[in-house]
Amino acid sequence: MIKLSHIPSLLIGMRFTIAPLLVFDALDHKTSYWFIIGYVIAVLSDIFDGIIARRLKVSTTQLRQADSWADICLYLCVAISAWL
Repeated sequence: MIKLSHIPSLLIGMRFTIAPLLVFDALDHKTSYWFIIGYVIAVLSDIFDGIIARRLKVSTTQLRQADSWADICLYLCVAISAWL
């Protein structure tokens, strides 16, 4: 069973996973429903991971740094997808 304190880390990991999939989906030069769904899920996880971490009092320096790197990875992949 997943402990509640692991939810913010799982959301960050999910964002790291979704980001390159967005680029892969954009390679066919068409906007698909999967791209939009993945992007919405990634943005929602970006919004809620910090809120959940603060509410559960599990916010650490490492978690905040991982969140920042996941944000950079996500938005860089979105920019690459838009350029393709």
